[in-house]
Amino acid sequence: MDGSTEPQTFNTTAGTGSDFSSSYIAIGCGATPQSGAHDVDFYAYKPGIHAPKGGYQGLVGHWKFDEGSGAVAMDASGMGNDGTIVGASWINGKVGSGALSFDGASTVVNVPHSPSLEISDQLTISAWCYLKSAEGDQNVLQKEYMAIGEVRNGGMANVLNIGGSWMIYNYRMDAAAFLGSWHHIAMTYDGTQVVNYLDGQVDTTYAQTGVVNATTADLGIGTNNPWQSAWFNGDIDDVRIYNIPLNAGEVEALYITKVAEKSTSIPATFELAQNYPNPFNPTTAIHYSLAKSGHVTLTVFDVLGREVERLVDTFESAGDYHITLDASHLQSGVYFYKLQVGSDYSSMKKMILMK
Repeated sequence: MDGSTEPQTFNTTAGTGSDFSSSYIAIGCGATPQSGAHDVDFYAYKPGIHAPKGGYQGLVGHWKFDEGSGAVAMDASGMGNDGTIVGASWINGKVGSGALSFDGASTVVNVPHSPSLEISDQLTISAWCYLKSAEGDQNVLQKEYMAIGEVRNGGMANVLNIGGSWMIYNYRMDAAAFLGSWHHIAMTYDGTQVVNYLDGQVDTTYAQTGVVNATTADLGIGTNNPWQSAWFNGDIDDVRIYNIPLNAGEVEALYITKVAEKSTSIPATFELAQNYPNPFNPTTAIHYSLAKSGHVTLTVFDVLGREVERLVDTFESAGDYHITLDASHLQSGVYFYKLQVGSDYSSMKKMILMK
């Protein structure tokens, strides 16, 4: 174990159709359409809780590993917690376009300590991992007193140090069961319990109180910082740290909505299909087709033009994609989802959540 963007409020025009132009949302009673919504990064909108500028609600670190080259792992949370890649190799990603492969000996992503990464009794840590060996001691991530994906004595666990005591929260499966395929692991802590998640589902729950020990140690992805003695042997993608405990639906959404299924054929045209089912509760499928590669965003807005979910924000190849939206954390009502593919294509559609 050793140019600012602000929320855009839309004026509205009468209409009930499901298709809207790429430049504005038309709904309600206003007469003059306004320009489209600027990006405002919320994980899930909740009244009175605001996202950090440039980052999802509560998200203080998000390493997508989509750069594809170079020695810097950019932090997509907006907090500026970029990491330095030491030895890890670029590979195709489980989520998005890229991931990193770690050799189990000396490879790591070092993220310097910052105040935004000081976690006490409210947290969520998640990552996609592909374990290639269950031998020895390994860590997917560790920042001295908090760790996920710890392989030790043949087991797999998440770990916190509470009040000077190491607390080990084991998964039901041993490490060998993780071999040879991608798995999504996550740990949440709300000050009363620790919950381990595996592939979007609750795996184990542990009663726990107290505060995680404070530390100024750097964060290590692929090893157990600050000791750097437990080197991960496998691949890692889409690592996230939140300073809030996500609920079960939100953790499941990290697992479900970020996995796109591509076909092998290349569509002749761009298309954003109507979600199905619609109305829905609480999940619905969204299909879109890309006639050519480009940077893709698929964003959900409420009727006031506030961004409530970013389903896709990465470079994607031409093909057909299917995304499942889990809206269990949203209130009933009308929402809009917008597909933007660089400067080549933009489309928006309406959907209705009925709980």
